[in-house]
Amino acid sequence: MPLRPDLTSSFLEHRYLLSRVIGAGSVGTVYEAIDVPSREERVAIKVLHPEHARDEASVERFKRVARAATRLRHPNVVDVRRFVAAPNALPFLVMEYVEGETLHDLLKRVRRITPQQAARIGVQVLAGLETAHRGGVIHRDLRPDNIFLGAGADGAKIADFGAAKILSESTGRPLTVTGMLIGTIAFMPPEQARAKNVDARSDLYALAATLYLAVSGRSPIEAPTPAALVEAVQHQVPRPFRELELEVDDGFEAIVRKALEKDPAARFPSAKAMARALQTWLARIPPEPQTAPSEDSDTKRYDTLEGVSASRSRSARSRVGLPHVGGDFGRYKVLALLAQAA
Repeated sequence: MPLRPDLTSSFLEHRYLLSRVIGAGSVGTVYEAIDVPSREERVAIKVLHPEHARDEASVERFKRVARAATRLRHPNVVDVRRFVAAPNALPFLVMEYVEGETLHDLLKRVRRITPQQAARIGVQVLAGLETAHRGGVIHRDLRPDNIFLGAGADGAKIADFGAAKILSESTGRPLTVTGMLIGTIAFMPPEQARAKNVDARSDLYALAATLYLAVSGRSPIEAPTPAALVEAVQHQVPRPFRELELEVDDGFEAIVRKALEKDPAARFPSAKAMARALQTWLARIPPEPQTAPSEDSDTKRYDTLEGVSASRSRSARSRVGLPHVGGDFGRYKVLALLAQAA
């Protein structure tokens, strides 16, 4: 692994004091930081790794995605505020600092959540996706790690647009060598796994895979190796919830299965359309019983998203922009070659 400096206690741009490492991914390291001139507001800083900072194409991609992300102003998208690239310094992003935990963290603790909870999270994520898609940005790596559950009933936020495809701009040349992209195969639609073109419907597939996992505790497509998983994504059909001995309303399952169709044309045409379907389903089902979760159950539930986030917000800290590798959710974090330019 390349040598990467720990910048803790450093000042960036004579403004941001890096207080601690939140975590590190394949592209950069994320720090909690203090914006000293702005009344000591806490922010998250993503610093590009030195080996990427030396590569012109990597820096250009980082800059391009950051420029697109700064335009995505929406309550359900982690706010990217600035991109800074000074001479003889590592480029970095300044982002909103989110109190809470990721959906991945929640599922590690409770194993699965109810369809109603999953649907409410899905509606919020789809609201953020609709804004991103209208802005010409396809996330391409939506998964539990990249969904933050902040404070409040509407606190779900999409993070980490580092693998995003930007549709609204054309630089006239590829931004990656051989179109290489880091993706998570377990949540990747067939067209992306085949190195074909992706669009907004690809993100809907990834969200549906996330909702399936959140409700069932397992991925919709399973295989013993990454190579086998790439093949399985093309042909394997997700098992019905009843085969997993789960009582899931047929309406919710129909929505998830439609978004998981192999053919993009058979999925919902837009994030707005999928959100409308989930909202219609939520409106017609009985409210959930307000029962306290059992502490000794590996499938304990939380009755509201507020309960989910509030239970962790006092101690949990943001891990904005970090890809997670490990566990059942991230074990197939592999390099996928895309034929098209980013």
